[in-house]
Amino acid sequence: MKTTTLTALSLLGGISLATGQTLLINQTSKPSSSERIAYTSYYGQFAYAYHNDSGGEGKTTLGNSFMMPDTEDDNVGYEATSISFKSLVSQSFEAGDQLQLWIFEWTPSTNSSDTSSWMASGTNGTSDGDPLSGTGMTPMLTASLPLEGLTFSPNKYFTVDFSSNPLYFEENKAYGFLVGYVDGADDAGSYFNIAQGNGSSNDANAEGIYIETKTDTTLAVPVSTNTVYDGGLTDRVWFSLNGAISDGTMWDPTIEVDDDMIDIGDSVEFEITFDPRADSATLSTPDGAIDLMALDDGATNGDDIAGDGKVVYDYAPTVSHTYEVLAVRAGFVDESASVRVLVADPSNEAADNAFSLALKADSPLFYYRFEDGEDPEFIYDSSGNGWHTNDFVGGLTFGSSPGGMQGACQFDEGSIKSNASSYLDDSFTTTAVVYFEDFSAGTQAIFSMADQYSFRPGRSVFYTSGGLFQSYIDGTTNPSSGTSLLTDTTSYLVHLVYDSSVPEVRFYVNGVLHGTDPVGDVDSTKGRWMIGSNKTRNGQFFSGWIDETAVFTSALTEEQIAAHSAAFTAAADPLLGFTSSASYVLVGDDVTFTWTISDQATAVTINGVPQTISGAGTYTTTMPFTEETTYEIVVTGNDSSYSASILVGVKVPAVVPKITSISVQTSATKDPVVTLELQATPNTTYAVKASADMQPDSTGKVFPYHLALITTDATGYATTTFDGYGDAEFYRIELP
Repeated sequence: MKTTTLTALSLLGGISLATGQTLLINQTSKPSSSERIAYTSYYGQFAYAYHNDSGGEGKTTLGNSFMMPDTEDDNVGYEATSISFKSLVSQSFEAGDQLQLWIFEWTPSTNSSDTSSWMASGTNGTSDGDPLSGTGMTPMLTASLPLEGLTFSPNKYFTVDFSSNPLYFEENKAYGFLVGYVDGADDAGSYFNIAQGNGSSNDANAEGIYIETKTDTTLAVPVSTNTVYDGGLTDRVWFSLNGAISDGTMWDPTIEVDDDMIDIGDSVEFEITFDPRADSATLSTPDGAIDLMALDDGATNGDDIAGDGKVVYDYAPTVSHTYEVLAVRAGFVDESASVRVLVADPSNEAADNAFSLALKADSPLFYYRFEDGEDPEFIYDSSGNGWHTNDFVGGLTFGSSPGGMQGACQFDEGSIKSNASSYLDDSFTTTAVVYFEDFSAGTQAIFSMADQYSFRPGRSVFYTSGGLFQSYIDGTTNPSSGTSLLTDTTSYLVHLVYDSSVPEVRFYVNGVLHGTDPVGDVDSTKGRWMIGSNKTRNGQFFSGWIDETAVFTSALTEEQIAAHSAAFTAAADPLLGFTSSASYVLVGDDVTFTWTISDQATAVTINGVPQTISGAGTYTTTMPFTEETTYEIVVTGNDSSYSASILVGVKVPAVVPKITSISVQTSATKDPVVTLELQATPNTTYAVKASADMQPDSTGKVFPYHLALITTDATGYATTTFDGYGDAEFYRIELP
């Protein structure tokens, strides 16, 4: 059992003030029944308690043992925050006077001098000397409280408050307290007067044992041992232990940091709370465990109150680490809380290439290269501004790019939020390497700006829709004036420039202007930049790969953008894209392939056939088609080879629709279920109908009756299952 030693530091107007880890002494009214968790009824007598050699009479401490009641439910104990006593006479105190209080857990042993009225515990006390030296007494709290200047009026209650460090009491278990008085002036006959009460069995708690510890047998009640346990009903120290029922668990600790991602060399401020009743509380760090109880001194940790379980701790980590607060107390389940702090070490970033150097030369606000490995905890900001981020959600896969600048991020209804922010109405430029899986599919955001405040709009900044690049920074659609349709599964370098001096937006693909649009008034919103979704992260999701994202807080010139493009083709992977004119081709026709390479490419083959190249660019080649074939392109670069493949299948020519298979599951209570396989013209939709004698049936339905639509694939086949029609004589296929 943990011992807590508390000291009151000041007393003003009869009330001690909480200064550091302080017990309060208040003149109070009688605690209410809802507050009392162990008590005796008060009685009209008082007893003297002192604990020095006042008047040569020796030491006397008075107290009571008590059994905590059963909570009669699923709870297992009580949390005590104070203990109250009653004074029946007027008394005041001088310099050096102190009240002493001991609260202890008690497992008493049998002693022949004890009475046997307290049977609920099953045992009856022990012989001991000074307070808390007896067998079975385990201290929970000891306190010495100055009384100078304090006056207690008759029939008033005073309370020792330890709510900043509550005590836990188990149900059906024995505890006790002792009260003593130290007379600073050593005045003869100076006592601390506390009321006696009776321990009526009608009270909510089992009777306790009156405890009186003495060292002088010449007193009014001579004793043969140093401590008397009196089981009489009238000899009780009136007390009220105050608090509430507890479930027996410790407080859950908390741990918060002022920044969960830092550059190496910076420090992190931890704000930690833990249950001060714990036997131990520690913070794990890469350098070992920190004793939080030792830090909880109210002086050096940024917290004014000692022992309240609150600590502020500064630490300069050198590696990413999960920090855990662990609170341990005997007989309780360990409680913990954790937080992960990520440490960015710029020396671990990927080496620069021509493209990264070109972007850095124009001083980006942030720049994410996605060179952080296949499963990064955070994304490095290579701008030098330290805007690393781990704020990414949804479907994101980090790893190698299918074509572009080495490491990239695949987006599947996911988004990334940068820690960097800027003003929307200031000139800016965004750039990224993009690889669309389906350029024409819906609206796909590359960049947006998040709401800084709920009443600010934020905006979709750079997205694609309807075969065009678009922006929405002024609250209206700003499309590119030229067609900007991109080939799927090919990497492109794209720029959006907002020039507030014109004002207009300009769109670029691989350094070439792809349209402009005038812009109206732009809200002066300062927000964080988003990648791969709209501002609320719930739509406009990008589908494909994004790489090399950067934002600049100025309108870059055409010369700067051209320099970016030249650096991109100089440093990009050799193969940027490989597509075919069709996935299915008629036998005897030709199939055309389009492929894009960077300056890194030195040789290209398609299914082993060498292709002529003359530097970076987009090329086409046509090959005769005779059968289903997997075509593979191999591009040899300066350092290694890159490849991609496309499966081209045989396209079935147009044919008369034919039902190649049909099965019917009949039922006496409902229409039959029909499964039908069709061979017909590829990629064509047909109607499935039921036919009979062409006369209306009993419900008035007229044949042929429409049942379903069925669409063939590129090979001309289709299968469908549908609810048939009971009166049908046969099923047929026709164009709808």
